[in-house]
Amino acid sequence: MAAGENSPFVLVGHALGGAYVRIFAGQNPDGVCGMVLVDSSHPDQLARFAEIGFDKEIPDEQIRPLILFLSHLGMPSRFKGPQYSLPREVYEAEQAFLPESSMAWFDESVEVPNTLAQAGQYENLGAIPLIVLASARPSSVSSPVDGRDLQDTWLELQQELTLLSGNSEIKLLEESGHYIQFDQPEVVIEAIQEIVQECLPVQVP
Repeated sequence: MAAGENSPFVLVGHALGGAYVRIFAGQNPDGVCGMVLVDSSHPDQLARFAEIGFDKEIPDEQIRPLILFLSHLGMPSRFKGPQYSLPREVYEAEQAFLPESSMAWFDESVEVPNTLAQAGQYENLGAIPLIVLASARPSSVSSPVDGRDLQDTWLELQQELTLLSGNSEIKLLEESGHYIQFDQPEVVIEAIQEIVQECLPVQVP
């Protein structure tokens, strides 16, 4: 809207981006005609993961000056290796840009609990077309508490995202990891095109 684009919009959000588009849709119900969530974050994921023994580490805001200082020096790699099987070329580009993006990453990470809580305020988006794309690739990580596969909980959360709309569907992708847009980009493109088609005005003969 600030860019001068005309609504209604088709929103697409991956991971935490799913929370952002959910908030936007909740705050602008007349400006959104459809949505695609790509292995999206869920408002309850931190609590649900904690229940099975996985605690997401949230950065301490008090170390922000240190992160800022390190970013000016050329902050060392955030990760020791590609996360979620991220393509090597994408991972290397991410690392190269990290000194510039580290503060945004840090601030975003600190606010994750608040962002998810805000997204959780919007539980009903009416009947807008919604497609949830979820990675169903088996995980090798099991809960230290009950041995439950982390992926089981994640898929439950993804299924619950379909409750946002009365016009939704979920597509489980066994060949994709978290970055579906890299593993199976054609699936993401097809989902977007499907939503766009539903948003187009009905042509009267």
